[in-house]
Amino acid sequence: MRTHAPGFLQTGQAVLAGLYSPNQDKAERLASQSGFSRVYTSVAELCEDPAVDLVVVSSPNLEHVDQVRYALECRKHVLCEKPLALSVAECRFLVDQAAAEPGRLAVVNNQLRFSPYLRLVREIVRSQRFGRVFHARILQQGTAWADPGVPWSWSFDASCGGGVRWAMGAHLVDLANFLFEQPTVSVHGSMHTVIPKRRKGDVDVSVDAELEFSGVMNLADDVQVMLSAVGAAHSGFRFDIQIFCEHGEVRFDLENKVCVFWDQGRRSESFVDIPELKEGDRDNSKSFFSGTFRYYADAIVAALLDGEVHLLEGATSFSDGLETVRILEAFKEAKDSSSVAVVRRSPEA
Repeated sequence: MRTHAPGFLQTGQAVLAGLYSPNQDKAERLASQSGFSRVYTSVAELCEDPAVDLVVVSSPNLEHVDQVRYALECRKHVLCEKPLALSVAECRFLVDQAAAEPGRLAVVNNQLRFSPYLRLVREIVRSQRFGRVFHARILQQGTAWADPGVPWSWSFDASCGGGVRWAMGAHLVDLANFLFEQPTVSVHGSMHTVIPKRRKGDVDVSVDAELEFSGVMNLADDVQVMLSAVGAAHSGFRFDIQIFCEHGEVRFDLENKVCVFWDQGRRSESFVDIPELKEGDRDNSKSFFSGTFRYYADAIVAALLDGEVHLLEGATSFSDGLETVRILEAFKEAKDSSSVAVVRRSPEA
């Protein structure tokens, strides 16, 4: 909510029609703080309101499939927080349902695809300016769960879709799919809960959701992508990308933005200020994910106002979301079996 509401409002063309939360007191407070016109008493009431054009599903991960299904049945455009669902079968169901309404927008909130910096990285990589990619690293770390005193919530319950594999890994896998053209062939990795217990009310409960997720995506054409996601860091937020090509290297980090190196590092070029940056992106005074969502919100609103949902170029479709979940399921399979898991793609992919 801290990302979506201000992101849509800054477009100057969107109205926050209302919101729903099972905690009505919380909903009233959020509505007052964020500028929503009303509070609904149920998901059904929200989705059936003719004043609502776009439904943003930002509930706990376990609830995504039912809420997205109902929104689509009510012929609403849908933006679903990642992950689309918690299994390939559930994702397939939503892909088929969205396909039955081709005029409806059905996308997943992987806003990093709309970062001007990361789009530049993709453009450089796909231009093959430095030849073929053979290796890449993508790292994300945050500090939100490092304190053992943070109380238990669904984010620490694997059955509800908690843990960094879904919270961070879904972004990293989707970004790898966005940056590189090759499909994933196999994966292997590891996960750790790090802090085994959390306080729930007056008792300590065991935690089974991981705060660390790392692994390797083996892509076609001998490309290897290493992923690292840590939700219990102590040194602050980081988001780094390194892409190694035959004749050069492409990097992104929050301080230096986009840099390229070639001729064994004797020559380099940096891209710090690029056209149409929004306020706070260059100096990081706006958080990376919230700041990037503003570009996504601009694109969503423009597509809906034009009545041409296909104009939302590059967004994560439900089919893309399905492939991300397929890969994340394969990571879990590989970890549980201590082996490499083969990724079996959809027949139409």
